[in-house]
Amino acid sequence: MEQWLLEQYRQRIETTGSQLVDLLYIEDLGAKTDRGLAKRVIGAMTAFTLGIYLNFLLERELLAVKSLFAYLA
Repeated sequence: MEQWLLEQYRQRIETTGSQLVDLLYIEDLGAKTDRGLAKRVIGAMTAFTLGIYLNFLLERELLAVKSLFAYLA
């Protein structure tokens, strides 16, 4: 069951991870404490989720967060 779910959503999961790294620099947050790291991860995930929601409202592809910034500019 888990393998089937992973195969079904693998591309979406990889795209999301890639965008978090490219757009929000999630690999190098520069936090000094565990609490600071948690705050920065929560902030990055909130921004990414907001981008997905804006794409939903604009009837665009949901994971096209990177092009959303160009669209809104």
